[in-house]
Amino acid sequence: MGIICATLAFPPRSTFAMTDSAQAEETALAILDVVVNHFMLKPGDVQITPVFLRVWEGKGQDEELFEPGLNYAAQQGWVEIAADGGTFTLTQSGFDVA
Repeated sequence: MGIICATLAFPPRSTFAMTDSAQAEETALAILDVVVNHFMLKPGDVQITPVFLRVWEGKGQDEELFEPGLNYAAQQGWVEIAADGGTFTLTQSGFDVA
């Protein structure tokens, strides 16, 4: 009986980062969809984060993906997050993307 030897090859770290970034972008777009099409926010309107999360989870979305997605949206200029994280504001750019 022979010994089978396998080598595990992991993708480079940049591949993981790219995947994380793609998921954050997808989540950010889903967040915009909810604030525009569910909450009917317009540019400059403020969303209360805990209220949003109740709806987010009710739609079957993962709460753990919310923060990276919201941060991605802020980096793109789609939302502005309050310093305490308790609210975020939809920008014109975010409204246009949604």
